[in-house]
Amino acid sequence: MISKNKHPTKKEEKRVMDFLSDMQYLFALQNYDRTVVFKNEPNEDKAASVYVEEDYQRIKINIYPCFWENSLKNQAEYLLHEFCHYLVLPLDMVAYNALTG
Repeated sequence: MISKNKHPTKKEEKRVMDFLSDMQYLFALQNYDRTVVFKNEPNEDKAASVYVEEDYQRIKINIYPCFWENSLKNQAEYLLHEFCHYLVLPLDMVAYNALTG
């Protein structure tokens, strides 16, 4: 079993960055500034998280240590899941505004 505090190798980082570049293109985010942070500390068993700043066209992806404990297929699914948050962001904002007035 891999340690919860495993840090990725340069090869693993490159593989993830290449995959994210492909996803960024598929989700029409190629004009967004992308930041990827490989975290050293776990976050409630989250493998990854995303923060999108639509106004400034920035996307920040955090990758947590438990991400590396998964198969390559699962890693890809986690990253794809995070990009899907971008797709539902407008609906999320409509729902939030409806609730808060």
